[in-house]
Amino acid sequence: MADNTLQVADIVSEYGAYYIPGSANEKQLISLQKQQTKTPSYATPIVSDATVYRAPQTYMSEVIQPFQSKFTDKGQLTVKPNDIPTYKMKIDTGFYPDELEETYLGFLTKVAEADRAKWPFVKWFLEVHILEQKKHDLETQAYGKGVYVAPTPGTAGAASTCMNGLVKLIDDGIAGTVTPHSLMNPVVLSAAVSSSNAFDMIEEFVDNFDTEIEDEPIIIGLEPSLLKWYLRDKRNTHGADTNYTENKAYKVDFMDNVELAPMPSLKGTGIIFGTTKKNFVHITPKKKMNPIRIEGAKREVSVMGDWREGLGFLFNELVYAYKPV
Repeated sequence: MADNTLQVADIVSEYGAYYIPGSANEKQLISLQKQQTKTPSYATPIVSDATVYRAPQTYMSEVIQPFQSKFTDKGQLTVKPNDIPTYKMKIDTGFYPDELEETYLGFLTKVAEADRAKWPFVKWFLEVHILEQKKHDLETQAYGKGVYVAPTPGTAGAASTCMNGLVKLIDDGIAGTVTPHSLMNPVVLSAAVSSSNAFDMIEEFVDNFDTEIEDEPIIIGLEPSLLKWYLRDKRNTHGADTNYTENKAYKVDFMDNVELAPMPSLKGTGIIFGTTKKNFVHITPKKKMNPIRIEGAKREVSVMGDWREGLGFLFNELVYAYKPV
C-alpha cells in the first residue's frame, strides 16, 4: 500500500495510545463540510453504455423557392460528426484498521470480528468520507476545471485529470479544436462583470441569444458568487418592486424560459455560458457506478469503485460563452 490512508499520529499524541471503553462515539466525530454535486442537475441526462457517445449533427439548407412548373431541385442535408466521450474513473483506497484499536477511535473497531472489512469503522468511513469526497472531487475538480490526462501506470492521478470539464469544453468549442464545423458563440460584454453591474451584464449577455432559441428552456451557467452579485444588484436597482417569490428570483426579466444555474464547478473562472437545456447533456451508463467493493486481505481493508460519465453539448452553435480576459 503506497499511501497510509489513516493518519492517527495527532490523535494519539493528544489523547494517548489507548482506548477507554464508553469514552467516545460516532456523534463526536466532526467532519468538514464537502461540496455536493450540482452541475449535472442542470444537464439533460443521457443513458448510454458507449465509451464515446456519438451524436451526429444534421444541417438542412434552404428549401423555399418561387413557384414554377418545372421541377427545380433545391435543398441539401449535411451530416457532421460529433462525439462526446465518457471517462472511466475510479476510487482506490486502503488502510489497516488495527491502527485504530489503541487510539481514541477504538470504538470503531470490532476486534472479535476476524474480517476487518466488517468493522464499524469501514461503514462509517465509506458513508461519511469516501462517498461525500467523491461528490466534492467531481464538482470542485472535474466538472468545471477538469482537463483529461492519461494516467501514468502505477501512479494515482489527480481528480482534475479524470475528464474534460466545462472550461475545456468551452475553450475547445470557441476555437473549433474538436469540431471545426460547429463553433460556440463567444460573447463580449461592454464591461467586466462586477458586484455593481452584474444585473446589467447578465441582461446584456442574454441579448446575444439568437431569436431562434428564445422560446426554448435555456440555462445560464455561472459561478454561485456571480449569481449573488446579480441578485443583489437587481435588488439595489429595482428595490421593493422586485419579485423574489414563486421561484422567479432565478429567472431573467421578460424571459421566463431562461434559468440562472449556479454551478460550484465554475467557481473562480468568471465564465458565463448559456444554452438550451436539452443541448447540455450528462452521459452515464445503463449500468450505474459499480457498488463500492470492500475487500479484506492480510489485515488490510481496500475500498474500490469505478464508473463512467461525461459532460458535453450536442450543438456548439447553441452555446453562448463569456470568458473574462
